[in-house]
Amino acid sequence: MWRSFSRHFVCWGWLGLVWACQGTDEAPPAIDQTPFISPAGVGVLGPYLIVSDTGFDPQRSSEGDYHPGRVFVVERTTQEIVQVLATSAQNPQWVTIAHNKAYIVSSGEIAFGEDGLAVATSDGALDVLDISHIDGWERSIALPRSKTDPRLGAFGQLAVSPDGTLGYLGSGTMAAVFVVDLRNGSILRGTDDPILPVPHSEAENGQTVLRIFDDTLYVLGFNHDQLC
Repeated sequence: MWRSFSRHFVCWGWLGLVWACQGTDEAPPAIDQTPFISPAGVGVLGPYLIVSDTGFDPQRSSEGDYHPGRVFVVERTTQEIVQVLATSAQNPQWVTIAHNKAYIVSSGEIAFGEDGLAVATSDGALDVLDISHIDGWERSIALPRSKTDPRLGAFGQLAVSPDGTLGYLGSGTMAAVFVVDLRNGSILRGTDDPILPVPHSEAENGQTVLRIFDDTLYVLGFNHDQLC
């Protein structure tokens, strides 16, 4: 199922394919059906589309559910894939565009524990791509999961401060916020010292969704029905 909203734009199909829609009732051919394995994020960086590809494949369970994560750089006019970059961690879900840079958050692998809670089973990463140099990452920042609480990890989409110096990350498995210094690549508040905006118990998951508007960081506690 798809729908055209304008005479020319790129949209997602149900099968994770990128279509160049021309305002007709027929879906044009996809850019390429073979490279993508469960793509999850997309953003516009100048003349390029930045597409994160999680590599999630439940049929691959004998080797783990994730192929190595990748990011595709797609030329918007020709819809040609001009670059494919390997991410620094598995499961790249989130793309944030700010200050002529693309920030790719790889959440790390996520699974359900014996107690039924979703937990992070591998570390994450933040890879930074500058518009002036798309052949490689400008910087990669490791995002370790917690060694004491497996819910602390599974990093979410990045919210960038207006001056581009700080990045705020949510979590897909716990109501937590992490802070990264984007200037020098250091972690200011990591999984060993997260910001916990809402009360939580040891027997529950949480999820935080972050947005910045007018110099203010807003935090949605998905599981806790709260706005902070």
